[in-house]
Amino acid sequence: MNRAFIGVGSNIRPEENVTKAVDLLLRNPNLRVVGVSTFYRTQALLAPGVPTGPRHVNPDYLNGVLEVETALGPSALSAVLEEVERALGRVRGPDKFAPRTMDLDLLIVLPPLHGLISREGVGQEPYPPHPEVRTRAFVALPLFELDPGLLLPPEGTPISEVAESFRGFEGEREEAITAQLRSRLDPP
Repeated sequence: MNRAFIGVGSNIRPEENVTKAVDLLLRNPNLRVVGVSTFYRTQALLAPGVPTGPRHVNPDYLNGVLEVETALGPSALSAVLEEVERALGRVRGPDKFAPRTMDLDLLIVLPPLHGLISREGVGQEPYPPHPEVRTRAFVALPLFELDPGLLLPPEGTPISEVAESFRGFEGEREEAITAQLRSRLDPP
């Protein structure tokens, strides 16, 4: 079984939509959700060049990471995530900074024994981690929480180093929604 980490985010009815997304993933017979990170409330990012101010502020996001076990490869798992997004009303448009009901990102896939995986399965070309793993605190810190010893392919950068670079992160921990989502998991 592959281990995969999925970034989860919403800023349209976030508590409702994050809960629905987790429930849809829990019901999928092709994967097993085995971990839920702490979820954080964070300010929405604005497109470069957009001035800050009340007219240009999107609602806050609720962000976290799920750990799953699956026999699916990255392409098939990405298709499952897109299907969940569509089921929750996600419409992709030209503005990647627009509010959204659900954003599910495949962050990293680790095959058994932490070997390399290609985009379509086991092979020579490594499946690269999502670029936001290294640039977004609300991705790196939850990943570190779920697997503190994680080494990011292809160069083996420890997730602990990436997480340390976000010291002083100002996201608000959402303990109630985190506990509620964790309670949905099957006992190990």
